Amino acid sequence: MVPIPENLVYLLTYIQNYYHKHLNLDNLSDFSGISKPHLIRLFRKYVGCTPREYILRLQIENAKQLLESTALTIKQIGIMVGIEDANYFSRFFKSRAGLSPQDWRTTHRV
Repeated sequence: MVPIPENLVYLLTYIQNYYHKHLNLDNLSDFSGISKPHLIRLFRKYVGCTPREYILRLQIENAKQLLESTALTIKQIGIMVGIEDANYFSRFFKSRAGLSPQDWRTTHRV
């Protein structure tokens, strides 16, 4: 297995800490000093997806965890994962998880 380049590890940590902020390819490229095309290539090679897809996966996984383990409202959880519009968050969640946030909470409650 080829080790992940150090600058990509640093960027992945940054994304994990700030995925709920409005990150995009431009500010990730600026932050890392890696050109946008090269950044996409690195992500595809080492992470298996684009930077945007990686952020979406973090949002959905963290939303699932919050739904399962807290009593926060759907709106609060959406805000915490970086999606301030509750209706959009519900549609996004259902498209990714296959269930509405409320249904996920009901069936996966800890």
